[in-house]
Amino acid sequence: GGGHEEECSIKACHRHATKGLGIRFCDAHYEEFRNHVRENGATVPVEVENQLQQQVAMLKKQLEAVGATAVEYVELEVARQRMQDAVQRLMGGDEAAEKEIEKWDQAIRMHPDYQLEQEREAKAWEEAN
Repeated sequence: GGGHEEECSIKACHRHATKGLGIRFCDAHYEEFRNHVRENGATVPVEVENQLQQQVAMLKKQLEAVGATAVEYVELEVARQRMQDAVQRLMGGDEAAEKEIEKWDQAIRMHPDYQLEQEREAKAWEEAN
């Protein structure tokens, strides 16, 4: 037959796994698992989460101290949409949007997918000329 479909991690369930990263579940068991985690607090310990948030805050402060800002990683299309939104706000008179435009422009230009696009466009232009 065709490609092997992964099954839900619940042994008695033979539906296809559609959700989850390390542990894969069918839709129904994924919801059940999420609810179980939520109710039982089986998440990252609060101390660890606080420590990570403090570490991120420190790194951001270090970057600001040398005149740089952390570039937030988002999907390229999301970054483009957020930049468009900021451009619209700036055109509507929101001066604060200018900083956001710079931020998203930088996020787009540093994005690996954008860099691949630029390389492909340059190659296509060379071949055409």
